[in-house]
Amino acid sequence: MREVVVAENRCLDCEVRTRSVCASLSIEDLALLDAVAKRRCFLPGATIVTRGQPGQGVSIVLSGMARLYRQWPDRQRRIVSFVLPGEFVDPALGSEAPFSADAIGTVTVCSLPRPVFMDLADSRPQMMQQLHAATMRAMRMAQDQVLLLGRHSAQERLVSFLLDMRSRLS
Repeated sequence: MREVVVAENRCLDCEVRTRSVCASLSIEDLALLDAVAKRRCFLPGATIVTRGQPGQGVSIVLSGMARLYRQWPDRQRRIVSFVLPGEFVDPALGSEAPFSADAIGTVTVCSLPRPVFMDLADSRPQMMQQLHAATMRAMRMAQDQVLLLGRHSAQERLVSFLLDMRSRLS
């Protein structure tokens, strides 16, 4: 078994709450999420999300690092980005996953039912603003990556990747 569901989820004590969209939520809102949230742990190499599958929920990485990628028909895998603690596994929040995601090491995510999450975001302007900001960050990172790939040498791309990771981890 490559995934383990951990029964207890404590939103109030969450280690990434202040770095995620949940930062603006009240104690009452966090209690609501506690009732429906599932903490899931994935072993290294386990699939968290499969591209094209209907999105059942919203997942935020709590610990570890996930790799977002697209696999082509010839089995080549193109890495899109890396997901760090506090970030969404699927920032687009669409009806189906645009990319696959797997665990690089052991990864723990908080999974929330999409309807509950979206209802909460729709009724909390601060949360919707944070959700919008997270989506814009993901879009900016994707645009930066496109520019980087088209204009720089392998060494410059590596340096840029390392600086970006340092910035996101701090």
